[in-house]
Amino acid sequence: MKKLIFGALIAAGLMFAGGTVYAQPTFDIPGAPSESDVQMDEVLGMQICAVDNYGNVYNLTVSGGNISGTMDSPYCGHYGCVTGTYSGLSFVMHMGCPSNSSCIGFTYTGVVNPQTKTASGTWVNDGNQGSGSFTMSLCR
Repeated sequence: MKKLIFGALIAAGLMFAGGTVYAQPTFDIPGAPSESDVQMDEVLGMQICAVDNYGNVYNLTVSGGNISGTMDSPYCGHYGCVTGTYSGLSFVMHMGCPSNSSCIGFTYTGVVNPQTKTASGTWVNDGNQGSGSFTMSLCR
């Protein structure tokens, strides 16, 4: 108990004595890209094969801020209209035109992790009929 009170008094004394805490300086290197400048296609490439935690396999073209391609689902068959956009490492991608008429489209909103080359985020079915989270990695 004495140590706790003594530590609190020292901390209070520093605050009343005008103690200053200095942060480590950071330096910007001119011309070096920041992580916010890195684009999804630079991390993953322009032709992507990816698989998500639901077993859906995506064959995508990623270029100039746009995503296009197809998806094959173990539950709904082939989705022929995969479209989306990306900015930096963030993306929104809609899967439409399912070959199985009992299935509906859905949208992924996510972000790419440049170190692991994986993506994660949330999904919602068209018409807000269902939602959840997803993870995605490159095909092996």
